[in-house]
Amino acid sequence: MERVFRHPVLWLSATLFWVGALWYFSSLPGGSGPKWDFPHTDKILHYVCFSGGGFLVAGLVVSLSGDRINWTRVLRITVLLTALLGWLDEWHQCQVPGRSGADPWDWLADILGGATGALVVRMFFGFQAKITRLFASRQPEGKPCLEAQFQSADEQDSIQ
Repeated sequence: MERVFRHPVLWLSATLFWVGALWYFSSLPGGSGPKWDFPHTDKILHYVCFSGGGFLVAGLVVSLSGDRINWTRVLRITVLLTALLGWLDEWHQCQVPGRSGADPWDWLADILGGATGALVVRMFFGFQAKITRLFASRQPEGKPCLEAQFQSADEQDSIQ
């Protein structure tokens, strides 16, 4: 299970899908999205969207890190990449009719969202490591979990 979450192709595919979705939704003309009645809705949407993107970018960076993960470096790279993508998103919105772009507060929301996503990845991999250690401590020495369970069942049948 741990190998699945550390596979770079999985994280790269998900990250590229997120970038494509971001580009698509940024291409929609102004006024075509849902309307909400509370202020700064766009900042919240930027933060939430880039939290997801930061999660994916950080997961990609972790998957490329090998066995020794430097979390400070993961956070820095994630914030840098999401800041760059946020700036690109703001520039792109300037080119779309009816959209306003180049908003520094939207860009700040993008950066903070990316940092939040990276911190969630840190918690995710920390939790995953604790679960892996927990299950590793419960299995017999040198035997995979399923093999140990089948052997225990076979041993019980031979006792009866």
